[in-house]
Amino acid sequence: METAPDGSGTVVPAQSIAIGNFLTVFAVGRDASNGFIGNVQAESWSLVNITGGVVAGDLVEDEVFTEFTIPTSGSTPQGIVTGPDGNLWFTEYSGNKIGRITRTGVITEFSVPTASSGPWHIVVGPDGNLWFAEYAVGKLARITTAGAITEYAVGASTPQGLASGPDGNLWFTEVATNKIGRMTTSGTGFTEFSIPTTNSLPRAITPGPDGSLWFLEGAGKVGRITTAGVVTEFPIAWNSSPTDIVAGADGNLWFVESGTATIGRITTAGVITEFVTSGTLFGIGAGPDGNVWFTAASKIGRVTPAGVITRFSVPSSGSNVLDIVAGPEGALWFVEQLTGRVGRAGSKAVFTAHASGSAAVHTVKSGFSSVDSGTLTVPP
Repeated sequence: METAPDGSGTVVPAQSIAIGNFLTVFAVGRDASNGFIGNVQAESWSLVNITGGVVAGDLVEDEVFTEFTIPTSGSTPQGIVTGPDGNLWFTEYSGNKIGRITRTGVITEFSVPTASSGPWHIVVGPDGNLWFAEYAVGKLARITTAGAITEYAVGASTPQGLASGPDGNLWFTEVATNKIGRMTTSGTGFTEFSIPTTNSLPRAITPGPDGSLWFLEGAGKVGRITTAGVVTEFPIAWNSSPTDIVAGADGNLWFVESGTATIGRITTAGVITEFVTSGTLFGIGAGPDGNVWFTAASKIGRVTPAGVITRFSVPSSGSNVLDIVAGPEGALWFVEQLTGRVGRAGSKAVFTAHASGSAAVHTVKSGFSSVDSGTLTVPP
């Protein structure tokens, strides 16, 4: 914990805080050489060694955001993923480019060879390269960490969702043809599997903890397909309009229903539980804190395995936050479609002095050694 979000501060020292004043504390990661590696998403915040009138509720968790503007104007970024090189990679749907952003916010863009290709979802492939779907032209493409792009046609499939399968192949949803596609990383062996429901509008797809692929149907269903191509469907509300799905740390699949402002959880046996929130939901990703995080207009939200939801507003109003992913440094990264930015969210907490007493701030993050703050004393 430090006194500045950019790592320039010091570990919070012992100090006095007058009643009515407050102190903001940031969760900051350091490497083995004590170098700053970024704001991290803490798993928990709490007060310890409490005395006097200080209470647990005097500490309130919040987010700290940083936004980076994409050089190409009107790029409408769509998907984002943590690359094998330790950078974040994202797609620019209207800009027809693939972007790379370092943890310090340096952005490099690579043009897609096919004009107006509509790059959508992006994933790390089984071969260690980045792969993305070209929705508008029926192609899948590979981009190396050096920026070399190779494209492969997959017919009239209009690929949208894309996933790295447990069988070493790429799996994708075909919105126009009502099928799930499979392609090898060599670009050959293109195979399609029909979805039982007519006009199901398959969208996002992700590998599940059971060795199958799980996908969403805009017609109101969650689908599972084995690597042999066997499809099973599980119904949800017809007007739910599910948009994104991810495997959570709890061994279940989590998805967002934009039509009903609902977060869904489905077990690998097909048992569905839903948690109602508000707003138009878009993306969902597994967080570095063991929770699941989702996006909704100009907000990001956190869902615990028990379904407790907390929402945080990003700095730019009207940003239309879409995809969200855990970064290599333990922060959350997301793309803002309408403002053309990439955002990063770390963790902070605010201690407010309400009554005399004392306490220290404690935070937990897997893989990091926690250093508590010095004692915060509130004098009478």
